[in-house]
Amino acid sequence: MKVGRTLIALMLYVASLVVLTAVAAAHSHGRTPTAFVVFAEFGLVAAFVAFVGGLHDPRKMGVGRFLVRLLLLCAGAALAGGAVLAVASAAGVATALAGGLAAQLVVFSFALLMGMIFAFVRCWGAELLLAQLVCLFVACVLVGTVFYADPIIEAQKTPEARSRVITVALALNPITAVSRSLLGVDLLRRPVMYDRISVIGRWYQTPYGTWWKTACGYLAASVVMMAGAAAARRPRSSALES
Repeated sequence: MKVGRTLIALMLYVASLVVLTAVAAAHSHGRTPTAFVVFAEFGLVAAFVAFVGGLHDPRKMGVGRFLVRLLLLCAGAALAGGAVLAVASAAGVATALAGGLAAQLVVFSFALLMGMIFAFVRCWGAELLLAQLVCLFVACVLVGTVFYADPIIEAQKTPEARSRVITVALALNPITAVSRSLLGVDLLRRPVMYDRISVIGRWYQTPYGTWWKTACGYLAASVVMMAGAAAARRPRSSALES
């Protein structure tokens, strides 16, 4: 039953990507910006992991078994995203395929981190809904750094301090990590971002994040979350044995 629901969730994930690709093509004169699809993937994959994680309780099966299943889920999501982009490119409606495929490595690491955050919170006794909400909240925090970083940046007294805050904000964000280095999109100088949302592109030399550094950071944080989840289960396992 869990396998069936997991497969249904994966099919819905793929269907969502296909619909987004088609909608983007319809509004872009038949050409889908790969960046749009990749950016949407980060939100979709967070929701996918939060939902499917609820079907596999790390407290019962153990963190190791949960990790194996999570790796398969994350790989499936990344492969699905790559397949959608490849088909769209073959059909002549997608651009920057190579960058989009490389971005799936960041999608994979981001999804893994979300799953391990879910496992960490769950193993420390949180209810399912709370663990899912925490997972989605962290995803929003990471993806939304450019929306709330402005007051933090402006509060710094020196240009060096502002530059450090900007560097951290953009390195944490998976979208800014892949936008320039892989997809060739100067996201922070797009008209809406530049004029209304973020001061980063207007006032500062923008040090866009490097995609592989961001991916490695997510993987390192996943290891920390996994260790924390395992540590949370150990006392309970010992108590049950005694």
